Amino acid sequence: MIMAAKILIVDDEESIRISLEETLKGGGNEIVTAGNGEEALQKIAESQPDLMLLDMKMPKMGGLEVLQKIKNRNSNIKVIVLTAHGDMQTALLCGRVGVRNFIEKPFDLKELRAEVKSALEPLQRKQEAELMRHQQQEEFDGEFIRCMNPNMQQIYRIAAKASQRTPTTLLLRG
Repeated sequence: MIMAAKILIVDDEESIRISLEETLKGGGNEIVTAGNGEEALQKIAESQPDLMLLDMKMPKMGGLEVLQKIKNRNSNIKVIVLTAHGDMQTALLCGRVGVRNFIEKPFDLKELRAEVKSALEPLQRKQEAELMRHQQQEEFDGEFIRCMNPNMQQIYRIAAKASQRTPTTLLLRG
């Protein structure tokens, strides 16, 4: 089963946090919110989100400072910057810390959903690959091989025992 993503919404405007939360929770995602940069860093440590929607202009600690602090922690959080002040300098500074996605306020909710979906696609592909790998492992586990021939059943039991000790390649000839 593909797990829902954890999304952290960081904005000093409560109405924007509520609007974004309502928009994004419909996809089964777990939503966490923060009203400033300091609270965002605390929420990151507590919940380890997959994606953060981050306002640039906030009291106490701005978005750029939050980005620099999470980069110093080697965080793998994907970030979408929300800004009413989309100037080139902000874009360059954010680009230096790995941010590639910007949405200008006021934003279109349809565009925002598309950006979130695009940012989360690598995570979902990774989860799907892990799920497939797990299913294939179960499928090919010796316990799941069915055979009516008692001689072949004995061979499968021996092969299963041998594979549990060390990684081994077995060649069955017959």
